[in-house]
Amino acid sequence: MTLSAFLQYEFLSNTVGQYLVAALILLVGSVFRRLFSRLLSKLLFALTKRYTGGVSEDELHSLLIQPLSVLLLVVTLQLAGATLTYPHGPTAVAAAGQLPWHEVLLLRLLSLAFIVAAAQVALRLVDFALLVISRRATLRVASGPTRLDNQFLPFAKDLLKVFLIIVATLIALGQVFNVNVTALVGGLGIGGLAVAFAAKESLENLIASFTIFLDQPFGVGDLVTAAR
Repeated sequence: MTLSAFLQYEFLSNTVGQYLVAALILLVGSVFRRLFSRLLSKLLFALTKRYTGGVSEDELHSLLIQPLSVLLLVVTLQLAGATLTYPHGPTAVAAAGQLPWHEVLLLRLLSLAFIVAAAQVALRLVDFALLVISRRATLRVASGPTRLDNQFLPFAKDLLKVFLIIVATLIALGQVFNVNVTALVGGLGIGGLAVAFAAKESLENLIASFTIFLDQPFGVGDLVTAAR
């Protein structure tokens, strides 16, 4: 048997050549994903270096390399899977243009893994951005970060992370589970409006606390005397 004939030999709807290409993609991705992650991290640091005073390149690497490595692994699996042809079920199902259930399941799992990995990278980027802001604030103020920095930055970081998690969840529901996200968001909006009316006083107190927090009339450690 010649090499060409061997590569064209078909097994489970795929040729030997297709299996070798998929295996090569998996091998390259598995071996070099940490290297690619470090290169991407270095590129990001180089692009943002002028704005990242006080934050070292190693700190960015420690935040990004692991989630980037996972993301690249998922991309590698997707690329390897795209080179293969999955066995179809009955002829009637194949003729109708429907994918076999195991291929649909695999594609959805890979899509979900990609969304989760990308969200993890985004969360680490939020950590990096807030770290940069905190360090720059420390450099600007000789006495160290202000109370606003100490109190507002952790709150802003948590708020951004919650927002990213919500966005990633909505994307996963729409792309992976075929949920009508528009209708879901509309329903949540109506429900949120009802909750807002029911908790009017609590929301007023919450807004007042934000006003105090931003205006800083007093801070942690101050003695406050309330008039009777």
